[in-house]
Amino acid sequence: MKQDTKKMADLPIFSEKSLKPEVEVENNDLHALLEKNITLSEEILAKVDYLKGDIKKRKVSGWIKFLLFIVLPLIISYIYLPPLINQMMGLLK
Repeated sequence: MKQDTKKMADLPIFSEKSLKPEVEVENNDLHALLEKNITLSEEILAKVDYLKGDIKKRKVSGWIKFLLFIVLPLIISYIYLPPLINQMMGLLK
């Protein structure tokens, strides 16, 4: 049980200096990287907008399919089956 617990002295200590990057980037390189990042972000945003529209279309088409193949046959059968059943019962009597 004592082997599972670690002492505070065994844990690594991080200072602010150790967390900062050691590589200095020139201002021009940083500006070029920011421009590239902006263009890539705009491309990603355009693709995400397209996907959102596609998802909306699929949701709408799903509801239309549900209405056509599930709800509409139920409504039609509710309207037309009772007279047919009454007619069949009349033939059986």
